[in-house]
Amino acid sequence: MTGGAAALGGIGTGGSRGGDGMERVVVAIRDGPGAEPLLRRATVLAGRCGSAELHCVHVIRSEGPSAAASSELVELRRLTAAAGTSLHTVLGEDVPGTLLQFARDVGGSQLVLGVDPRRARRLRSGTTRSVLRAAGGLEVHLVPVPGLNRSRGAGRRRGALSPRRRILGWVAAVVLPLVATMIGVATTPSR
Repeated sequence: MTGGAAALGGIGTGGSRGGDGMERVVVAIRDGPGAEPLLRRATVLAGRCGSAELHCVHVIRSEGPSAAASSELVELRRLTAAAGTSLHTVLGEDVPGTLLQFARDVGGSQLVLGVDPRRARRLRSGTTRSVLRAAGGLEVHLVPVPGLNRSRGAGRRRGALSPRRRILGWVAAVVLPLVATMIGVATTPSR
């Protein structure tokens, strides 16, 4: 990745500008850490294109938590307003499809996505992989954002116990009942 983002060759061949020929940069942002670096990168991309429009989109799943999301959405709106643009919130179950549909609806020529730098080389994220496969003529830029997946509990959750203590817990759960049964059988007088 060069310059903090990867414009993926073969994904876009010059973008799919709107009917008026104006460049439109769409940035997919979400709550938690990572919104600011993505917004900064998208602003830089929009500036490089001259008078490009910047569109920020946040996809909300209908099954997602609504109470916690309201305070986080307020923060996202504040960040986007500070960047001189607005936040579009879109309801959709299929996040990759919803992002791509929004980009097409606004005539987007570039799409900016955040990826966890530790996973960027593998592209195992279902959302990122699906967007890249279906992007068509849309240029997709991947921006490394440290801690991106940890913020929403994506991937493997880490508990309060270390792996060693968890293993010991499982061993104790299997062995202790057997030991207690053997002691009970051994100490019970036979009839």
